[in-house]
Amino acid sequence: MKIKGGVDKDEKEKIVFTNKQVIVLSWIIIILSVLVIIEGVYLIYIKFEKSNTHVVIKEVQPVVIETPTLQVENSSAINLKTDQIVEFKINATDLVNTSLEFMDEASKVAIYTLSEKDLERALGACDGDYFVTEFSTSLYLLLLTKDCEKISKIPQRTVFGIYLLAVSSEGFARAKMLDLREMGIPSFVLHFKKKEKDYYSTIIGAFPSRDAGREYLKRLDWDAILEKTNLRERGFVGCVINCGD
Repeated sequence: MKIKGGVDKDEKEKIVFTNKQVIVLSWIIIILSVLVIIEGVYLIYIKFEKSNTHVVIKEVQPVVIETPTLQVENSSAINLKTDQIVEFKINATDLVNTSLEFMDEASKVAIYTLSEKDLERALGACDGDYFVTEFSTSLYLLLLTKDCEKISKIPQRTVFGIYLLAVSSEGFARAKMLDLREMGIPSFVLHFKKKEKDYYSTIIGAFPSRDAGREYLKRLDWDAILEKTNLRERGFVGCVINCGD
């Protein structure tokens, strides 16, 4: 049907594509089709892989951190050496056996005259080697290798002793010292030089003065000493350390 003076209605509604448009639409359709096919194949692949996958779940144990326990000791059990006085009970045999055995004439020493109680305190509080001579039942002579601030008395530096023998053999002098100690007599070995030669003396006691040494010498049982040591002559008092000559 044609309308007068116009265009045919069927011709107006008809859509006409050019060759170029047709080609473009064809490629779009092809690409969309390919994408749909790829997506379908991927979904099938995923489903297949999922059915064949074996999942292993491992339980991870929690980490335990052990904190070391700090052991705190009772403060009363701590031994504080500083300013601590150790109890020391006097025993005559122990004093002889624990006193130092060897001294050199050049040794720096301090000698104190103490009561039994003061000696107990000094032995408990003072450091270093010591040599004790029981001068009487109430007095003791304490020789130390270094000064002790715990003792309030002023020390003396010159030391006298009773020379029993003087030989060139240290072993022989030491053997006689041990003989005397077995008898309960305080003794030590003194090393000194004379004309560039070394000598060793067995010394009985350590005294702050020559008179104190002579008084002690008179009280010794020399017959028993000479028999024990197999010597012939009695000892004599002489200066031992810091003689000033």
